[in-house]
Amino acid sequence: MAGAVPDMAAIEAARERHQRNDRLALPRREGLYLLTGMGGRGLLWSVLGAEVVAALAAREPPVVEPELADAIDPARFVRRSLRRAQ
Repeated sequence: MAGAVPDMAAIEAARERHQRNDRLALPRREGLYLLTGMGGRGLLWSVLGAEVVAALAAREPPVVEPELADAIDPARFVRRSLRRAQ
């Protein structure tokens, strides 16, 4: 996982709205980023993950394609739980 940490308090406050609209951007914690869960491939993926997090923090263009950014986004588990709760 690499990216901005989701703001769980704001998501819970607007839970119904986020459940109804799957494309609605989830709120994020300002200035808090995550790079974890690389397992045995940490040495290989840590460099790319650091570039992803640095680009997000500096508000630069993404360094990976949107599909890959979605696949490593920490909020994907939150979005999945919102889908299942319906």
